[in-house]
Amino acid sequence: MAVIVNQIPSDTFENLAKGAGMIATEFTPETPSSFDPANILCATSGGVKLSCAPTTKDHADGIDNAKLGMLEMQEVTQYEVTMSTTCKTVSDATLGIAMGLTETSGSKMVPKHGMLTLENVRDLWYIVPQTDKKVFAACIKNAFSTGGLDFQSENEGNGSLNLTLRGMYTLSAQDTVPLECYVITEE
Repeated sequence: MAVIVNQIPSDTFENLAKGAGMIATEFTPETPSSFDPANILCATSGGVKLSCAPTTKDHADGIDNAKLGMLEMQEVTQYEVTMSTTCKTVSDATLGIAMGLTETSGSKMVPKHGMLTLENVRDLWYIVPQTDKKVFAACIKNAFSTGGLDFQSENEGNGSLNLTLRGMYTLSAQDTVPLECYVITEE
């Protein structure tokens, strides 16, 4: 019998993420067709990277005769949720998000020290079309900039604002991972 190689699932085309997607300030997964383009945060370059990586604790560590990496001895203790992109448009919204904790007075924004509160973070959406009737959407909860202000201009080109965000856990919902993902099929 021949070895079967180099095949793909029959539903590959229907499940491809098409295009770079977009970052939005508001999105309603129950009614994706009602999306308002005014909620797009910025024009991006190079796509968007979303990551949700677990941190695990190996309870077999330090136990005689126990093998490290044993499935039943692993505990997921938290997830690090991050999203990054390069913004090609700079507005007060993108600049404020990139700078993180700021003091704002009119058009002036100044970074400041202090403890973060829910007023300093916001939920952001990453939305990627798949097919005419299918969308992948992820909401990074309590997003806060961990990359700070990282702007680069180009001679005879467009400037770039690198945006690196982290979803933050909260004291009021310590066990809630700051990420929600959806694969939406519109009827």
